[in-house]
Amino acid sequence: MDDSGTFLLIGGIFGGVGVILLALGVFFFLRTRAFLRTAVDTTGTIVNLIESHDSDGGTAYSAVVQFQTSDSKQVTWTESMASNPPAGQPGDEVPMKYDPTDPDDARIAKPFRMWFLPVLLGGLGVVFLGVGVPLGIAGLV
Repeated sequence: MDDSGTFLLIGGIFGGVGVILLALGVFFFLRTRAFLRTAVDTTGTIVNLIESHDSDGGTAYSAVVQFQTSDSKQVTWTESMASNPPAGQPGDEVPMKYDPTDPDDARIAKPFRMWFLPVLLGGLGVVFLGVGVPLGIAGLV
């Protein structure tokens, strides 16, 4: 394979990965935006931290939060995204948003926790496209 074929292949791979990542970023952005349109604000209390370990020995924590819905239902919710540092310590109050039709569909209402995945995936998609498109064009000329 000559240099132009190599550039075209690598550019195509980077471009394809970029399109997939960008599409995932848009999907999660739209999903978060749809959630926020109907979500109800409340305040929750962190009651526990669930510790998890990765293969490198790092530790991350998922917050277990209790909050009350607008119709006085008590909900205990576990964060799906583990992080280090954690969202807070047991006893800390945190802003929450929840779906009034399904209070188990809830999120900690902090911008980083709400928008991390769409921004990460969308940003990586743009970077991969930014590398792949010029490489692909270089392979064509």
